Amino acid sequence: MTLLFKKFNLSLIMTSFKRNLNLIDLIIKKSHFLFGPRGTGKSYLIKQLLRPDILLINLLKSEDYLDLSLNPENIRLRINPKKHKLIIIDEVQKIPQLLNEVHYLIEEYKINFLLTGSSIRRLKSSHANMLGGRARNASLFPITFNEWPDFNLDRYLRFGGLPAIINSQEPREDLSAYLINYINEEVKQESNIRKIDFFHSFLETAALSSSEIINFSNIASDTGVSEPTVKSYYQILEDTLIGFQLLPWRKGRSRKSIASSKFYFFDTGILHTVLKSPDVLDRNSDIYGKTFEQFIAQELRAYLSYRRKDYNLNFWRSLDKVEVDFVINNEIAIEVKSSKKIKAEHFKGLREIKKEAKFKKLYLITHDPIEKTIDGIECLHWKQFLQKLWDDEIIE
Repeated sequence: MTLLFKKFNLSLIMTSFKRNLNLIDLIIKKSHFLFGPRGTGKSYLIKQLLRPDILLINLLKSEDYLDLSLNPENIRLRINPKKHKLIIIDEVQKIPQLLNEVHYLIEEYKINFLLTGSSIRRLKSSHANMLGGRARNASLFPITFNEWPDFNLDRYLRFGGLPAIINSQEPREDLSAYLINYINEEVKQESNIRKIDFFHSFLETAALSSSEIINFSNIASDTGVSEPTVKSYYQILEDTLIGFQLLPWRKGRSRKSIASSKFYFFDTGILHTVLKSPDVLDRNSDIYGKTFEQFIAQELRAYLSYRRKDYNLNFWRSLDKVEVDFVINNEIAIEVKSSKKIKAEHFKGLREIKKEAKFKKLYLITHDPIEKTIDGIECLHWKQFLQKLWDDEIIE
């Protein structure tokens, strides 16, 4: 790492972030589950909420975990319905049985709960009581474009948006530690994988094919495990919130679409930690283009969640390999290119998808600074696009 890069890192220390997710607005109305990968800032948001009428139960604390894992009903002894207006249970997936008590307390005392977690795998495997509509879902993501003052794209693409990593003088080392902890705590403990070496191999293969159509057969062959095992590994990545799938858009009038999904890691920094990428990405490399696409995917996903828009986020690829990166709610189509200049071939997918449905808006996102509209396709620099997105001008 060069001296220049070290100085660059030091200038970022102690950056503060104003998060898009307003927990108070959510929980004042109803109980909520708040899920997000470790390190996205759930604990920070919780600390901002704390006051005398809010009770925090942190299951990462040994005394809380041991007491309530042996006797979940002991939570009733900690709660004063006349005093406590909100109960926060942090890392609720560690004791799924607590949700039965939460259900009772919501019904009996009309108390609101904030139930946070970094994995839904144990809740699913234990058939936990998900409260039958008594709690809504919310998510927390890495820092977004509009949350980071003086946003730096090149740093973000390589090291991602986890708050502690943005503020780190040694982001590579801290991301490596994060990944090791993830495999040890989330995968080994939560998922009971016996042959962890095969999962390591799968993780690298999944990273190499990130943002591409998932080919279970090829990945199984490269990893040395069966297709069903590969599918179970992808499910682990989703259940532990380390990645997500985009389903294909299949509403076209004429062209048939593929049925397979795309997979993305939840954070670009995690992706490059798995890949062991250099500290500075080659601007002209294929991986730079893939990472830039993932960055836009992360922004769109976070925006839809934070704005509480129940819209579908898909991609389109026809059987004859015509593709558009993102389709939102059958109304907006977005193509993403990392090129510095717009080229004629960049319009192919958007022009073809226009024949498949009546889209309200079509966007081509590049690094080209000149804003223009061609054949009804709005061409925007990525920064202009994201500013319009977070100003609610892209998605109504």
